[in-house]
Amino acid sequence: MSEHKPMSMLAEELSLRRETLIAKSRAERMLLTQHSKQLRRSLLLADTGLQLLAKIRQRPAIGIGLLAASIIIKPRRILSILKNGLLGWQIWQSVAPAFKHAQADTRLTGKRD
Repeated sequence: MSEHKPMSMLAEELSLRRETLIAKSRAERMLLTQHSKQLRRSLLLADTGLQLLAKIRQRPAIGIGLLAASIIIKPRRILSILKNGLLGWQIWQSVAPAFKHAQADTRLTGKRD
């Protein structure tokens, strides 16, 4: 003979299973968000590096200047300068669109604050 569960037990099991799946889904979304933020930071750093290389290729004097500076300045100091330069570049990249937007608004309205 097959044993049948009452409908209330089945509904309770389904409800518990649903809540478990929702909690698992929520945890996976949070993990995915964290990984995407890390990936975004890595891609931003790589993009910044590629932009720097493109600038150096366009203007070889910059590369020569960087090489000369690296010979003259101590390596630890160079690392500090590069970190500060990268931070400044990232700040500018995040702020520049707001400046461009404000400048475009000024041109459209003809008003300056």
